[in-house]
Amino acid sequence: MTTLAEAKTAMLEEYVNNTTLASAQVTLENEQFEPPVDTAWVRASVRHFDGGQDSLGGVGQRKFSRVGSLFVQIFIPQDTGGTSPADTIAHEARTLLEGKALTGTTVKLLTSNIRELGQIDGFFVVVVETGFEYIETR
Repeated sequence: MTTLAEAKTAMLEEYVNNTTLASAQVTLENEQFEPPVDTAWVRASVRHFDGGQDSLGGVGQRKFSRVGSLFVQIFIPQDTGGTSPADTIAHEARTLLEGKALTGTTVKLLTSNIRELGQIDGFFVVVVETGFEYIETR
């Protein structure tokens, strides 16, 4: 059985504990963080979408499917000569996350998509969105 808190923790730790890029600071959503203005930084977050009930039964026997996306948002300083640093970080995130089953949970990470959002508030922003699914028994 995987709970919401266990799933979030497992997904965020999968990225944070395995990224090898020392060039970017990593923060999680709703953490106190002062974004650097002259270097790349990354924010990881989880969003759940609509799921469904997969089985009937008594309390503790019902299975519910949970789905959503794990986001890795990459920020590089605007006007610093191309998008290569963001592309490198995005490629690594996709490689780390795409198509994995997370040990000790029912979480499956699915396809990762890279989206270039462009310039926002002094940064060039790229987002890696990785779909996920897991089963919660309640």
